[in-house]
Amino acid sequence: MLPQLMATQLERSALTDALEDVWKVIRACNAYIDHQAPWALRKTDTVRMASVLRVLLDALRGIATVLQPFMPQTMERMLDQLAVQPDERSLAALEVPLPAGRALPAPQGLFPRYVEPEAAP
Repeated sequence: MLPQLMATQLERSALTDALEDVWKVIRACNAYIDHQAPWALRKTDTVRMASVLRVLLDALRGIATVLQPFMPQTMERMLDQLAVQPDERSLAALEVPLPAGRALPAPQGLFPRYVEPEAAP
């Protein structure tokens, strides 16, 4: 599990390695979503689509939880968007799955979109 992987790195004060472990999970999630294609499953197998989205929700919750010390405000917004309650945001809380059927708020970007400044005439 990601918290244990990071704990090992953090005990060695290897912040870069700890964050690389998070990136490995993020890359695995990207590959999973590309392979599973929940947007296509929506048309053919909604039960499977729900399962895929649940796996991703659990993974994103773990990622956001372990990154809270590094990016507190951004991860707070991410956990809000995943409908994770304040008492469900600790490493210990990751041991308990979120209840099914929780409504998610409307999505919002976590990072402002970069807009290239216009060149002066």
